[in-house]
Amino acid sequence: MSARPFTYERANSIGEAIEIARAAGGNSRFLAGGQSLLPLVNLGLVSPDTLIDLGRIASLRSIVSGGGEMSLGAMTTYRTMAESAHVQADLPLLAAALNFVGNPRVRNMGTVGGSLVHNDPAAELPLVMTLLDARYELSDGTTTRWVHSSDFSAGPFETSIDDYELMKSIRVPLRSRWSWGFREFSYRPGDFAVAAAGALVKVRNGEIAAIRAGITGTGSGPLRCTSYEEAALGRTATGLPAIEALAIEDAPYVIDGVESSEYRGHVASVMLTRAVEDAMRPGQAA
Repeated sequence: MSARPFTYERANSIGEAIEIARAAGGNSRFLAGGQSLLPLVNLGLVSPDTLIDLGRIASLRSIVSGGGEMSLGAMTTYRTMAESAHVQADLPLLAAALNFVGNPRVRNMGTVGGSLVHNDPAAELPLVMTLLDARYELSDGTTTRWVHSSDFSAGPFETSIDDYELMKSIRVPLRSRWSWGFREFSYRPGDFAVAAAGALVKVRNGEIAAIRAGITGTGSGPLRCTSYEEAALGRTATGLPAIEALAIEDAPYVIDGVESSEYRGHVASVMLTRAVEDAMRPGQAA
């Protein structure tokens, strides 16, 4: 199957991109890195009348720290983030998760905003941003609004972004003295995750004083494991709560036709346990 004909436009500013989208009449798509969208277009699963390339908008590519948070331009690539000394030092959970994203070609081209707006339920970044308590800056070319990461997803491959909006930046609070862990299981490096898990932990006197933990790849998107978080408070590295196989809804799609919800739940439980154990290692705090 091949893509049906479409119009290709290149925007030089956010305002111009929105104007092109409005002129196209609703069946247009913004093109960021193209690593998720273009395969769908080529397979005929998505059929836009107009593709609007955002690659010329330099203001959407940035990594800036200040005021107790880090701002990531929505067109910042995975590779740029992974190689950033600021990200490695201040957002080590994000840096670790980026190592699991696709392959070098995908990491060279794919963008943080593209991943978040595409909202693949097996993607790493929606989970990481949820755990980091990030918020997203959305623009319609004239006005800007902010949406919290936990409120952004509207289901698999769906978000709360409007037709004539694009993601401008991601703001992430910087957390001092929180340790981290990220684990993922896939059949081959670069494959979609069967399940992945991340954890942020604050330790005081050898015990968990605060924790943010979650899983992805198992259902409709990132899932905060609040019951586990409550059970883990006050525990030590050698006394973490046992996890029964997590009760996971049936995945919205199946990678190869064999993964049951029970299997995904088991893998997610193991990944979560290991992520928290990693976070409890001495010297893991950022």
